[in-house]
Amino acid sequence: MSVTAVPLPPIERRVTGGLWCAIVAIRSLTTPALTDLTARGTDTEPAETLLNAAQSGLFGAYSLLTAVALVALAVVLAVAGVVAVPVAVVAGLIAGVAIAAYLVTGDSVPAVLYLPTILIGIALLAGWT
Repeated sequence: MSVTAVPLPPIERRVTGGLWCAIVAIRSLTTPALTDLTARGTDTEPAETLLNAAQSGLFGAYSLLTAVALVALAVVLAVAGVVAVPVAVVAGLIAGVAIAAYLVTGDSVPAVLYLPTILIGIALLAGWT
């Protein structure tokens, strides 16, 4: 039995990975700087508002692009017969719920986006076709 891995297209990996790296880089630089300013009693506005807006935009783009790519991946894997259809459906539903939750609330837990890839990875390793 042969297991074929179907990764995200290279452009999706670069776009979503790049967005996540930008979010982490901004947070790692700005959080200590804002903390230092606050400790000194210096006003952090309007810089804090601008940085929060930029981070929210990057996070939203990351969340939505990644979830859409995961839904597409689940569909492709199901249609191609690489993983069992119920596994792909559950993975696609999790990603779809993440999209809906972000659109409704404007926020989501990024770890939820790991669940579809973990599920698909387990299915590939176990040979659930």
